[in-house]
Amino acid sequence: YMNNRHGLQDVLKSKTALRTIAHSLYSGANDQTLMVAMELMAAVCLVPPDGHRMTLEAFSIMKTKKGERRRWAKLIDLLRTTKAVKVQVAAFTFVNAIVNSPDDLDFRVHLRNELIPLGLPHVIAAIRPLVHDDLERQVMWFN
Repeated sequence: YMNNRHGLQDVLKSKTALRTIAHSLYSGANDQTLMVAMELMAAVCLVPPDGHRMTLEAFSIMKTKKGERRRWAKLIDLLRTTKAVKVQVAAFTFVNAIVNSPDDLDFRVHLRNELIPLGLPHVIAAIRPLVHDDLERQVMWFN
């Protein structure tokens, strides 16, 4: 259902769907669930006109609910701690959707600057030796 435009539009119509999907990153979910959640959120980021804004809003709400200081702390923590390449690829795909979706260059730089102080460059340096084509492609796209 979520693999088509109609399914994504239904998620965008819901007031809680994206928050529920974002919450899965905090729930101790298994790797498959984490991967699917991040792939879904990356896809929603690309749905005009409000997918990107709604995804950012869902993470802002989760940040507040979980008492975090920074919106993307959990995402970077997952990248830092997971050893599952499929989760790393999905997380970087999501990062790239967040950062590269907006047309406004200043906003893209702003979003990128939210991620960098959380240690994303260190995460990239740590996983870079792990050779995997999809992961390398996503890291190169971010850089």
